Amino acid sequence: MAEDDIKVDQRPLVKRSVPKNKLSEEEKKEILRVVKQDEYADLPPTQIVPKLADEGTYIASESTFYRVLREEKMQHHRGRSQKPERKSPRVIWQHRRIRFGRRILLGLVDR
Repeated sequence: MAEDDIKVDQRPLVKRSVPKNKLSEEEKKEILRVVKQDEYADLPPTQIVPKLADEGTYIASESTFYRVLREEKMQHHRGRSQKPERKSPRVIWQHRRIRFGRRILLGLVDR
């Protein structure tokens, strides 16, 4: 094969058709609307989609939820995380483990 026969890759220049099953803008907006609700704000798509299915609603698959959230840069920290609040003594516990060779000392601390 001679050097004259080698052609430049034409794949990036080809016009590609839009997939028939591509998510519409309305469907993306619906996903974002659901994810922003207080009920679902702190849940991942792996928990949102089954909850919607229990209510009889199907918008998209879990992977589609993840894809839309990633596109909108909303995949992490949608809900406001708060420190646990003490309402009475001995409600919030923290444990500490200390290893002594093969033995482990476990201590509980009331915060």
